[in-house]
Amino acid sequence: MASDLDHTSDDANAQLAKKLKTDDHGNAHDDAQQKAGDEIFAASSTHDLMPLYYRTHFPYEAMYTWLAYGHALPTTSTTSTSKQIAVKKKNIDRTFFPRREFCFTLEGDVFVRYQSFKDVHEMKKAIRERVPAKIDIGPVFSADPSRRHAYSAGTSFVPMEREFVIDIDMTDYDDVRAGAASNNLAASSDDDWAYMTAAIAVLDAALKSDLGFKHILWVYSGRRGVHCWVCDRRARMMNDEVRSAVAAYLQVYKGTEAGRARLTGNLGHPSVKRCLRETLRPLWPTVIDEQQMLERSESIEKALALIPDEDVASALRDRWSRGSKKSSDRWQELESAVTRAASSKKGLDAIKLRECPNVIILSMLYPRLDVEVSKHMNHLLKAPFCVHPKTGRVCVPIVDAQSFKPQNAPTLLGLLRQEITLDEHVSRFLEDFVHPMLADEAGEMEVDAPAAPTTPGGASW
Repeated sequence: MASDLDHTSDDANAQLAKKLKTDDHGNAHDDAQQKAGDEIFAASSTHDLMPLYYRTHFPYEAMYTWLAYGHALPTTSTTSTSKQIAVKKKNIDRTFFPRREFCFTLEGDVFVRYQSFKDVHEMKKAIRERVPAKIDIGPVFSADPSRRHAYSAGTSFVPMEREFVIDIDMTDYDDVRAGAASNNLAASSDDDWAYMTAAIAVLDAALKSDLGFKHILWVYSGRRGVHCWVCDRRARMMNDEVRSAVAAYLQVYKGTEAGRARLTGNLGHPSVKRCLRETLRPLWPTVIDEQQMLERSESIEKALALIPDEDVASALRDRWSRGSKKSSDRWQELESAVTRAASSKKGLDAIKLRECPNVIILSMLYPRLDVEVSKHMNHLLKAPFCVHPKTGRVCVPIVDAQSFKPQNAPTLLGLLRQEITLDEHVSRFLEDFVHPMLADEAGEMEVDAPAAPTTPGGASW
């Protein structure tokens, strides 16, 4: 039965939704009034509206079902599928979820780490009372994070497991993307999202085909990037050394030096060849036209700087300075020019010229990882279903990167106006990701579990 507080909040939410939809006399806003209202909302503090979001929209049960990994008995509101999976799971460790670290960023950028909760009810109570602007998720420790001071430093309080995570930020593409003047993906061109589409496709394939992972969750960051959560048990048990090795394997682009992109590893590696063949080259003609990569002087120079023959680069520069062809046509000219030049060379010079087009594509479009996020078990990452304080957009899971657009992500304003709900996003999160993962998790935990470990788990490949 709902409490009086719940009823009061529901009434307040309904009144706010009505106010957002109507003027002071109860009449519906026209388009101009609606636009003005949106501008007022955008200029106001998202924090003022977060209590209602946490009261009526945040999916506590779904988040708890995910992060408990079956180590909890189902609650009265748990879905029937989750209950069936929980019944199958053996060796339930009641200390598992209480050993998970949460971090709250409170109003005024107050950073509160090592929060922990014994169950979903305690988590819900704390979030509703403290109204964090952001919720970050950390590792599962060897002991309750809130009681860490009771343990000696070094061995007694250590991270035991944590999802392997990846963070990709659009600002890392500012040297090549056309919309770099705006840090707000939700307000910039749809065309910039092609970088994220490519990143998700490349990394998802590498994680699954090369590294054998299965349960991978991609989440929109709410503003200008994407986050990845690899939740297989094997991934969660990787120590920092293995995480660093995986991050290094996935990192082909390593920034720029003297204005030129730096790539690492063997460009003939099957994984790199696959990402070029299946993802980057098919996307490339569309992306370069949308981004006008070979029409903007700064990006033209970045591409020409990667041609290892100055005569070829100079000839293309001169030709393009006198024409107005679109980027995909200029790209065909570039490929033809380096192919002709390579036919007259021998040895390493010929190889470099033949590889040149792929080097340019990888330099411009290959995923740009913040590897420090991925290398350490105790690194925090923003939780799904948070609301970004600057855009008011909800950090929803990405089901289909090809069709997803940040401009279409649910907004706090839309939720509080009762124009949209999170129901479909939460349902897909549970049905497509959480439930299959928990079913596999239950199968992997059939043997009796040992007592809570005291040293971090490792992983072998």
